[in-house]
Amino acid sequence: MRSFSKMFCWQRAARCENKKQTIVRRRELVFNKGVITYLACGMLSLVLGCLTFIWTPRDLILTERLRMRKGLPPFEWWADPPQQVLIRLYLFNVTNYEHIINGTQTKLHLQEVGPYIFREQLQHTNIVWNDNGTMTYTSERNPVFEPELNTLSLNDTLTVPNLSLLGIASYLENAPFFVKFGVNLVIRRLDSQPLIKTSVYNYLWNNSDPLLTLASNIAPSIVPVDNLGVLHMIYRKFKENVTVFIGPDNSRRFFTMDQYNGRNRFGYWKNMTCDSVKLATEGILYHQQISKEDNLHFFRKTLCRVTPIVYQKEIVEKGMTAYRYTLPLDTFNRPKNGSPDCYTLPGSKPHPDGLTDVSPCFFNMPIVASFPHFLAADPAVRNSVDGMQPDEEIHSAHVIVEPNTGLPLESKAGVQCNLAVKDVNGYSRVSGFSNSYIPLFWMQLHQVGVPPYLVYLMYFIAVILPNIQGFISSFMVILGSSLLAIGFYRFKHKAAKVVYSYISLDTIPSAT
Repeated sequence: MRSFSKMFCWQRAARCENKKQTIVRRRELVFNKGVITYLACGMLSLVLGCLTFIWTPRDLILTERLRMRKGLPPFEWWADPPQQVLIRLYLFNVTNYEHIINGTQTKLHLQEVGPYIFREQLQHTNIVWNDNGTMTYTSERNPVFEPELNTLSLNDTLTVPNLSLLGIASYLENAPFFVKFGVNLVIRRLDSQPLIKTSVYNYLWNNSDPLLTLASNIAPSIVPVDNLGVLHMIYRKFKENVTVFIGPDNSRRFFTMDQYNGRNRFGYWKNMTCDSVKLATEGILYHQQISKEDNLHFFRKTLCRVTPIVYQKEIVEKGMTAYRYTLPLDTFNRPKNGSPDCYTLPGSKPHPDGLTDVSPCFFNMPIVASFPHFLAADPAVRNSVDGMQPDEEIHSAHVIVEPNTGLPLESKAGVQCNLAVKDVNGYSRVSGFSNSYIPLFWMQLHQVGVPPYLVYLMYFIAVILPNIQGFISSFMVILGSSLLAIGFYRFKHKAAKVVYSYISLDTIPSAT
């Protein structure tokens, strides 16, 4: 026994100081960093792989976008949008001016002149995140003339309706006889004509008349403006405080209005059905995960109402599946199902189909909106003037939306503003225009695209992520399982060491 102990000590290069001792071998667990790393990384990868089957990266990205966090691309693009909206403005020049003035003709012959191209500058300022899942901001729009995009000059001369004379005469349609008599005297004294020759610039920005100046000085509460320039009227007060819904809890009503200038209504119409801000958007962002059954809604001050757009067809745009929505051609028609026509002002007779009153948004001037060239309007209205050539391909409106993100890839909308001349037979110089609708101009708003980085982001979310999602999740599960297997193998075979101890033979009981 002792000789065996000596030999064992010699083979292990161990010193046996006492021949009465022997060596005993035992195993001790030793955890090293390599094993812990394998196990931790494997568990993390496995858990993440399983979770991404339930909560996909695309869903997480879209949910985060709903929060509109400062610094992230969706917010920054909205807060400081690139000036991608073009305004193409078309004016109507009266070509039979002399015949109208001398009374040999009563039907206006109109010639479309344009486009005059502007870029609409949109600013969002004073942004505040509210505790109730909404965001408040100030929205302001301004048109900027683009000389390099224009072939026509703002100094060109046009013959156009005298908005001051025709507007005041229409406003005083039901005035007493002595008032009409006095107005006729003033009209003759100032020599106001129903048609005037003016420059394009003045017609857009500085359209006035001595009659209008006099009226605004005498009765400022009735005539609050002395400038009827068409772009001046549209953009003079195009600055509003808007509160919209944001956040994951408001995904279906994302960026729809909660308040407009501090109220839950616009303040233009008495009927709450027409005046409510519910479902209204600015047309810049829509809710995510749009379905073909959804109707989208936008508010534009030029239309003075919330307007629905409906799904038309599925298309491919910039490599992505997109939905094309259109503005129905019966948008400006009178209701046919018995519902109240709340876009007809009290005391006024309804306008023909294809025309809608927008006077509350134009200082109560008798202005009605329609599709350009009276597209889809009552034929009697379209035939009351010469020069209308409606074309659905050119004059209709559409929006192309990427349905996953709700971002519009392109939008194009045209609207025509017309002067609704009422019964003005009491005013000799304009009596020939009684009960008529005179086209003033039409404008097309064209969002020509979104920045490339947003297109890439939408493409990544809508196309790339869904195709690689299953691969990524499966890879993470396989990787996690492999790392765990390696970790357990190393733990079993390499996470223990042999320790040799000396034990005195005297302590071992002898066999008897």
